[in-house]
Amino acid sequence: MLKEEVISNVLQFVKENNGDNYDYYVGTSNDPGTKMFSIHLVQPLGGIYKYVKLDNIEEASETKKQLISTFGFDGQLSDGSTKSQYLYIYKKTQSSKE
Repeated sequence: MLKEEVISNVLQFVKENNGDNYDYYVGTSNDPGTKMFSIHLVQPLGGIYKYVKLDNIEEASETKKQLISTFGFDGQLSDGSTKSQYLYIYKKTQSSKE
């Protein structure tokens, strides 16, 4: 999936699930389920989240950076893992850990 398509899908995801962009956290990982559920403590049932595999690691990193710097999402601008081809996004809650 291309960066522009992913950004459009993420913005639509936020619109469908309410809130502002800064209410959502974005990141990259080679294992987005483990990252969201074990590290960020997103609820697997009832949590608002999604992840998508991009065409390559560079696309994932650039997409994340653009969502944070241009669109106001929460997240770390660092590259993280060098194997992170997945972009994940979740709506922050009182129990999630950014």
